[in-house]
Amino acid sequence: MDYETFLNEAIFKPSKMNHTGYVIPDWENNEVANGFLDGNEAKKPNEENWSGNGPYLNLKGNGGILSSANDMLLWSKAIRDRTVLNEATTSKYLYPHFDVDAEDTYYGYGWGIKNNDSEHMLVSHNGGSDLFVSDMWIYPKKGITIIVLSNTYEDYVYSIARKFSKFLLKK
Repeated sequence: MDYETFLNEAIFKPSKMNHTGYVIPDWENNEVANGFLDGNEAKKPNEENWSGNGPYLNLKGNGGILSSANDMLLWSKAIRDRTVLNEATTSKYLYPHFDVDAEDTYYGYGWGIKNNDSEHMLVSHNGGSDLFVSDMWIYPKKGITIIVLSNTYEDYVYSIARKFSKFLLKK
């Protein structure tokens, strides 16, 4: 079984993430955003330089997956509800394994983790390219998920989740 088929069968389908993948699903043209670079419209990320099983320009495993805000919210719910990972595995997944030399900030398995021992525990991950930015913040103990997606790379995009967080948590 190839990598994307595994992701689709083991993670995306059980989480009801029907609009997430590299090649699966067969994307309609209007389902994928164009990126913008310096105010100019660029091609869609799946428009060229793809092989039969995915992107050449993005390394599988660390980027390039296409998704929607709704599917990212479903992923957050699948993590909280232990849809694809049991409780023991979820605990390891969201455990603060490495200190990152910032006050109460750690790195888990793919997540930045802050305030692990408080009701304001935050797990987050972001990513970006020259054309796109994503930022996902989950407060698992509060049931809050903040998702920011942009089809242009601007530094301010990373501040949006923080502003929503301050508003929602009144801090």
